[in-house]
Amino acid sequence: MVVILSAPVAACTVDATDNLPDFSEPSGESTSPVPPLRGYNLDTPIQLLASNPVTFAILEENIPGFLEDSNYPLFKGMSLKNVAALSSGRITPKVLETIAEKLKSVPVSTASN
Repeated sequence: MVVILSAPVAACTVDATDNLPDFSEPSGESTSPVPPLRGYNLDTPIQLLASNPVTFAILEENIPGFLEDSNYPLFKGMSLKNVAALSSGRITPKVLETIAEKLKSVPVSTASN
């Protein structure tokens, strides 16, 4: 399945003249660790779903060819909800509902974080 996005995906660029913080020395500020993944859902980034064999299979079963789409690099950081909204109806609410139900049953292991 080829998913054609109806809205442009903005390119992310970094200006070399940006003043970036120096992370070579500790700043003294405490940082919170990234919270662990609690479960898969329609807001989970697609590349994370693609990295787990079980969730990969759910996507392939319900949207065949989706992860092999030539636009994958453009939408892999997006959620299924976001891509569905840009798919001109190709990813239907029924498909999203089916995927959401199946994702609920997938256990999250420390290996998938």
